[in-house]
Order: sequence, then C-alpha cells, then structure tokens
Amino acid sequence: MEPVMMSPARLAQTAAAAFEEVMAAQGRPKAIIRHVADTARERAEDALAEQAEVPAADAFCTALNEVSRHVRVLLEEAGYLGGTVTMIRDAAHRLGNQVCGNGDAGHSGFLREARRVVRPER
Repeated sequence: MEPVMMSPARLAQTAAAAFEEVMAAQGRPKAIIRHVADTARERAEDALAEQAEVPAADAFCTALNEVSRHVRVLLEEAGYLGGTVTMIRDAAHRLGNQVCGNGDAGHSGFLREARRVVRPER
C-alpha cells in the first residue's frame, strides 16, 4: 500500500495541537495557549508553504519541528524561563512521537485526532 502523501504545511495545525494539549494539561493560561498555538501554526504554515508533499508521517515530523521552533520563541517572548519552555516542548514532542505508534491513544484527544489525520489508511 502506498503511503498517504501530505504537505508539511497542511499538518502545522495538527502539530500545534500537541502543544495546546500539553500546555492545557500543565494548567497554562488559556490566552497564552491560544496565542502561542495560533501564532506558531501561522508562522509554520508560512515557513513550510513551499515544501513538497512527502509521506504523511514525515510531513508531520517536519511540521512538529517547525511549530516547535516558533513555540520556543513565543514562550520566551512571553517571559517563560528556559526550563519551562524546554519542559513544554519536550512533552509535546513525546506526544507527537506517538502519532505513528500503535499504543493506546485513549488518554489524548490530540493523539486520536492526529493519528486519524496522519494515518488515515489504518
């Protein structure tokens, strides 16, 4: 079976959702979650706009890394300390790394939705 092809820009929203879920679970203010997620998504979409379609799993990894770069900058601009920024990004990457896995996704709305988007053939 041929892999589903997607552009990384198309998956920026999905990648941003990992950060939203992590920050919400950590009790971060809703306003900062929304600002960081929306702005990082927009910047990542712009940065990835010219990238060609690749297998969906690869596109998601590219999108997650691009969103993560912008999240770091936005959180630092908002006054978050480096250790907190790293904690948020590490948790979001751990969650994102599970998208292509087969483990239980019941604990995470992000993971269930991301798997549906990135792996529609399963």
